[in-house]
Amino acid sequence: MKKILILVGKVTEKNDKLAKLIAGFVDPGEIKMDLFSSLTIDLDDGRVVVKVSGIDINNFNLVYIRSVDTKHSFLAGVLALSLDHLHIKYIDRKFINSRATTDKLTSLLILGLNGLPIMPTFYCGRDSVMQNADYLIKKFGYPIVAKELKTHHSKGLFVLRNKEDFQKLEGRQFLFQKFVPLENECRFLVLGNSVRSVQKMFRDLSGDKSQIDMERVEEFVDVTQVPGGMKDLAIKCAQALNLQVAGVDLMIAKESSKIFVIEVNGNPGFTYDINVSPEVSELAKFLEEESKS
Repeated sequence: MKKILILVGKVTEKNDKLAKLIAGFVDPGEIKMDLFSSLTIDLDDGRVVVKVSGIDINNFNLVYIRSVDTKHSFLAGVLALSLDHLHIKYIDRKFINSRATTDKLTSLLILGLNGLPIMPTFYCGRDSVMQNADYLIKKFGYPIVAKELKTHHSKGLFVLRNKEDFQKLEGRQFLFQKFVPLENECRFLVLGNSVRSVQKMFRDLSGDKSQIDMERVEEFVDVTQVPGGMKDLAIKCAQALNLQVAGVDLMIAKESSKIFVIEVNGNPGFTYDINVSPEVSELAKFLEEESKS
C-alpha cells in the first residue's frame, strides 16, 4: 500500500498535530511525516534514486512539501525535478520553479537526466554524513571525492581515503563522487552556442592528502586543436542548463578514455591577464554580437 509523505524542514508541534489530524481522515498507516534532512539522492547512468530515511520515494504516491527551512531550500527544487522524472505527484508544483542551476546538485541532476555523462554522485544531509559512510564506501570504494555544494574554483574539495576522513566533513553540505583517475581536465568557456576558449588544468592528486590541491596549473590552448566531441559536449551541457555563459569542466578518464562532465558553472571565473587568457576579449565580442542581433 502506497502512502502520502509530508516533508518538513523541522518537526514542530503544529506539523506533528497536522499529520495526526490528516491521518484521522484517511486509512491508517497512509501518512508519513519526515524531514528534508533525511533525504538522500543517488545519480548514476541517467537514473535518480531518492530515499527518505532509507525508504525509496517510489513507495509514496504523493509527496506534500509542507515547509522548507533555509538550509534545505535548494533541495525543494531538486526534489521537485526528481519527482517529475519519477512520475510521482507532489504538492505544491511551485517548487519546480525554485531550482537554481548554479547549485552543483541541481545542475548535475539536470545533466544526468538529459543523458549527459556525469560522475556517479550521491547526496545526503550535512548531519547524516557518518550515517551514510558505509554505504558510500561500498558504492564507490576508496578513494572517494567529496565536493562542498556551494564552492567553486577547487575550493571545498576533499579526497576521502579512510573512514576517519568522513568526520572532517560533518556540518557542511557535500556531494560524494566516485574517484576516477584522469588523463586530462579542461575548462571550456561556452558563449551562446560555441566554445570560445579552452583551458587545460593540471593538479596533483597523488599522495595521502585529504584536501585537493587548490593551486591548479592552467594553460590556455588553441580551441581548434581540441577534439570536436568535447566541444560539442560542452555546448550540450550549457544548453541543458539554459546557460548562455558557462564554464564547463570536462575530464578524460585515464583507463577508459571516457569523457565525464565534472561541473558546469553559470558564473565562471576568468583569468584577467589578457596577455594570458582570451576569455575577457571573447566575452566582450559575444556581448557585442548579442547586443546587435
